[in-house]
Amino acid sequence: MAVGEISGNAANYIGLEEDTKPSGAPEGSTFLEVDTGQKWVCHEYVWYQDLTLLNALTQAGITE
Repeated sequence: MAVGEISGNAANYIGLEEDTKPSGAPEGSTFLEVDTGQKWVCHEYVWYQDLTLLNALTQAGITE
């Protein structure tokens, strides 16, 4: 995979789990669900859950 630069257009959004995530968000944008603490990242106009922290905690043996 080639390294790509994320443009300065990425946005950070906050809302509730029940809120619709913004369509057409710029690449690399994030959405934080304040009621669940889940973080989502936009890639090619699709929102994916950011599991970085969960994976790190699992690898460290901190989660159940």
